[in-house]
Formats: sequence, structure tokens, C-alpha cells
Amino acid sequence: MRRGLALALAALVAAAPAWAAAPTPKDAIVKLVGEVNADNASDFLSRLADETGHVVGLSIAIAASRDPDFSARGYLTQASGGTLIVSSTPPDDADDGFELAAPKGVVGWSRGRYTIDGFYKVEAGATHQGVASMILKRATMPSPKVQVVEHGFR
Repeated sequence: MRRGLALALAALVAAAPAWAAAPTPKDAIVKLVGEVNADNASDFLSRLADETGHVVGLSIAIAASRDPDFSARGYLTQASGGTLIVSSTPPDDADDGFELAAPKGVVGWSRGRYTIDGFYKVEAGATHQGVASMILKRATMPSPKVQVVEHGFR
């Protein structure tokens, strides 16, 4: 009986998004770690939106989008004037979703991927045609007394 319950719990944890596996204490800072791509951009941006108004740590690589990524999956990356836009909208409803604006000085480039590494305050931007935007503002490193909890994503 216990083994069956343990296997069921393990399957449930494996099926949940990686950041749902462990709760984050209220006074801790979430740090998202991983690679954003067409398969997980919607989940990543939704998770980041949950941190609006808070400081978040990021150590991420962002895959550049291709034309089929946008038409089939609603995933788009666009760099313009030093700002990187990462957008994910459901293909069947372009009037819904999230976009992230990472301003000049926040984004790097390494191994064919955009990179963002550091601590940022996630601020709400405008909503355009149902797509809610977020803006990253550089934040100071948290005090060593503040717990930073890393969460991966799929």
C-alpha cells in the first residue's frame, strides 16, 4: 500500500511543473533557472507573471524564435533597440498571453541564446489586445540572510 502511494506521489510530482515541486517560503526570493523555448515559454512567462511586484532571480537562456514557432505555437523573441521581447500567446487566441520586455543592459548573448542572469523586480506593463506585458528592472543582490530558492522549468 505504501509503495503504491509513493509511486502515485512520484508520478504526480513528475507531471507537475518543476517549480510546483517545492513550496517557496514567503520571505524567500524565487530564482528561475533553465532555458526558455517554444515548448515552455507560456509556462515560464506565466510563472514570472506570478512574481509581478516582487524581486526574482533569473539565470536563463532564451532560444531565438523561428517563423514556425510563432505561427504554430505563438512563441516570439524579438530584439530591437537593445530591448528583448519574449512573447507567448495561444495560437488559437492571439488576444491572450504574456510578453516580457528585458531592457538594454539586462540581456546577454551566449552560445546562440539570449541570456538573463541576475536579480530583477518584475513590474507590470501595459496590456495590449489582451496580452499582459512585464518589464524587468535591475534589483540589488538580496541580503545573505534572504533565502533564494531555485526553481527549474520545463
